[in-house]
Amino acid sequence: MGCGKSSLADVADDASGSKDEAKKGTHSKKEGGSKTSKEGGGSKTNKNKKDKKDKKNKEGGESSDEGSSIHGGHGPGSERPPPPPKPRIYTKLHIIVLGGPGSGKASLCTRMAEEYDFLHVCVGNLLRAEVQKNSSIGKQVSELMKEGKLVPPEIPLKLLKEHIHAGSSKLHVLVDGYPKTLEQAKKLKSEFSEINMIIYLECPPEKLEQRLLLRAQTGERSDDKSETIQKRLDHFNTEYMELVKFYETNYPYDFVKIKAGSLQKVEVFLEVATHMKEMFNLEARSALVHKKHDCNKTEYIFILGGPGCGKGTQCKHMVKDFGYTHISTGDLLRNEVKSGTNIGKEVEALMKAGKLVPNNITIGLLENAIRSSGCKHFLIDGYPRSLEQAHAFEEKIGKPGVVIFLSCSTSTMEKRLLERGKTSKRTDDNVEVIKLRFETYQKESKPVIDYYKGTKKLKEVSAEKDPESIYKHVKEALLETVEKPPPPPAAST
Repeated sequence: MGCGKSSLADVADDASGSKDEAKKGTHSKKEGGSKTSKEGGGSKTNKNKKDKKDKKNKEGGESSDEGSSIHGGHGPGSERPPPPPKPRIYTKLHIIVLGGPGSGKASLCTRMAEEYDFLHVCVGNLLRAEVQKNSSIGKQVSELMKEGKLVPPEIPLKLLKEHIHAGSSKLHVLVDGYPKTLEQAKKLKSEFSEINMIIYLECPPEKLEQRLLLRAQTGERSDDKSETIQKRLDHFNTEYMELVKFYETNYPYDFVKIKAGSLQKVEVFLEVATHMKEMFNLEARSALVHKKHDCNKTEYIFILGGPGCGKGTQCKHMVKDFGYTHISTGDLLRNEVKSGTNIGKEVEALMKAGKLVPNNITIGLLENAIRSSGCKHFLIDGYPRSLEQAHAFEEKIGKPGVVIFLSCSTSTMEKRLLERGKTSKRTDDNVEVIKLRFETYQKESKPVIDYYKGTKKLKEVSAEKDPESIYKHVKEALLETVEKPPPPPAAST
């Protein structure tokens, strides 16, 4: 990022200036410096006519929003300009991500924000935050979202501007869920004169509906209801596709289309990462090993260890470096408790007592989470915790490819849990329950470790040190499973 140019316009101006100088030099040589030649006079007259025509065209072009573009866009009947140089050098990037409901915009943006240190602004989340605050804007938005209608364009744009200018130290901005109409696109352009990249996640409507119905089972969002889903899809098939066509036509060198319907989340990110490298010379933090997955094969990795050994922390590192989908059985159970269902109440009582939740509940939550994720590579955190659970998972879902066991002393785990209990607000992070959890772990989970040692799938890593030191060894263990060394050359005879 250190060439000193603040925008593509600076690059284009330099390139244009160089071309003009080159043309001038060629022209002088061809005419041999003659001032009296008929051809020279004719060239000057033609040049004046051309300048007037160009000026007229320019004035006409400026009157139409749809016929102009920041980066070499072109309107109907105009000639497409040459592509800008690659990579392009910017001090600040503005990237928008488009796609139908359920296309995976949020997942991609979350990943990009982590990989490239972007400020991720999800306009949908900003609107939902207003609803939760019960502000005047929130009340208006709530009614519209329940009906599956669009919010007036000035509201999300106002929230977007406020969030971006709220003092974030991040240079680059990633906008998710806005614009959704041509009118919103034009308002966005008036506020942000430079949009450097438009990513469109193309996904068939039937695939979008399938994903939304699966997500609706989790109850995460109030607008994930069958009648509302249909209204959102109807809008996508009409107005939204006009918006996509507008960007594809007017931003030909900034528009990136990815067929997300047939790809796993990690594959979508890999395509985006390739474009980020080509267009802006930006390298993803975890570009190291993503491509070593066999994307056609479903893979399960168990992360085992006692309470407080650091499973969740290590999983976060593995997600970044290897592109796995992290599923924590503890989180699934706590979400069930928050839902207030009868199952949730049963789970809460068991967790407070430090006991294991019945396997039929846990395996059901796991199956649903795996099915609805749309992914094929999973980190299963905190499961299985008994031999019964291990056998049930293998029979109903599949066998693990590798089992990472984070070995840690009881004293170290207790110290970490008590420290975590000061801020976690978890009902099972207190002295009494911690002792019960250790007893359950010794009785139920130790046999699981011994079982997987017998299958030669288990890789034991000491979890006594700091998280970074632990992860160094975890990563080495995983690389052995992902990156196979080539066979030795045959001995010559």
